[in-house]
Amino acid sequence: MFIGAKLIHIPEVDSTNRFAMDLVRNNPPPEGTVIRADFQNAGRGQQGKQWISERGANINASVILYPQLLSASEQFLLNMAVALAVCEAASALCGEPCLLKWPNDVYHAERKLAGILIENSWAGSRWQAAIAGIGLNVNQQEFAGFPATSLRNIRGAVLSQEDCLGMLFQKLEARYLMLRGPRKEQILDDYNQTLMHKNATVKLELQDGRVVSATVLGVSRRGGLLIRTAQGEEQEWHHPQVRIIL
Repeated sequence: MFIGAKLIHIPEVDSTNRFAMDLVRNNPPPEGTVIRADFQNAGRGQQGKQWISERGANINASVILYPQLLSASEQFLLNMAVALAVCEAASALCGEPCLLKWPNDVYHAERKLAGILIENSWAGSRWQAAIAGIGLNVNQQEFAGFPATSLRNIRGAVLSQEDCLGMLFQKLEARYLMLRGPRKEQILDDYNQTLMHKNATVKLELQDGRVVSATVLGVSRRGGLLIRTAQGEEQEWHHPQVRIIL
């Protein structure tokens, strides 16, 4: 395995993604290098939202990847591969199926279990690096009213973070290697098979604050959410133009 072969463990950092990006810019480490922190004092999620995690209880990690064989138009395939890997690892660790909430969250029984934030570095038009930030709730039990859960809450027992990391690295490497071969198109199919709310009618919040109802049909190769409106019109919406309200 090359993912996790080099692991930098930090007690506290503002953001593992920022730390990893600084490494890439100043002294690029081997592909698969992982930055892991016991606590992030400025952890980030999608759209600049804060990712809050109890100190020492969960996995806060960033994986450095060099997806230079992929084109700029294939960015969301990488997002899908990473999200699938985290979802598969979570399912294996909790012993129950987990689902993907578009675009990058992992849910178990309508509660958030993990989140992914991928940030990219470009050298002109060349995709230089991708930083895959992963937050997985392992042993935290309370979430201050937020609809979230953890592996401990699901399993009813404390889990080893090292065992969880090993499973995560294994699943991530398998999915990432698929991007380099003829099976990369299967990632889109697998993502749609694991998609939360597929073929269900949901509420969508638009950027202007309006809330509409629509049926989720799936996700496109470009990462857009495919929906059918109440009027029967099929549309494709992209993050952050719209978000699914649980």
